[in-house]
Amino acid sequence: VVSIRVSDIDYDYYRLWGGDLMRRGEPAEAIDRYERANRLTPGPARHAKLARLYLDAGRPDDARRVYEDGLRRQRAALEAARRAQRKQPGAWAPILTVGDHHVRVAELCDALTRLPDGGGDKAAEYATCRSAGLEDASDLISTLGEAEAWRARALERRVAGLRR
Repeated sequence: VVSIRVSDIDYDYYRLWGGDLMRRGEPAEAIDRYERANRLTPGPARHAKLARLYLDAGRPDDARRVYEDGLRRQRAALEAARRAQRKQPGAWAPILTVGDHHVRVAELCDALTRLPDGGGDKAAEYATCRSAGLEDASDLISTLGEAEAWRARALERRVAGLRR
């Protein structure tokens, strides 16, 4: 049995519409659709794409607000994934999910340090958050056995990309 909520369908609709508008070079309209999508879900949503659109539009304060909201939501998703992982010790899928959330937290923290003001008064906090997220993801990847290691390669590439 699959449960699909109307809000999930609406979220996907506005998220995909925003992406299409972004590709067509219509950033103002894309911002509107991503904002609508993000209001429909309590989860991490499309904060990074929306924040980049705000930066491109010369709206760094809005970008910061969106990145920080995304970071708050991503941390909540990480905690939920950790709880799920504890219920299935040794299973590879929850490990990769937690690792993915660690990388997403690191990516958001990295983006916050790249804002025009360098992260402002929270720059050191964001830099620490970025490093910790990458280390935690790497530690989780190393717990996978050889048989499951191939599943972690994409995650490893994302970690390596952020370390550059």
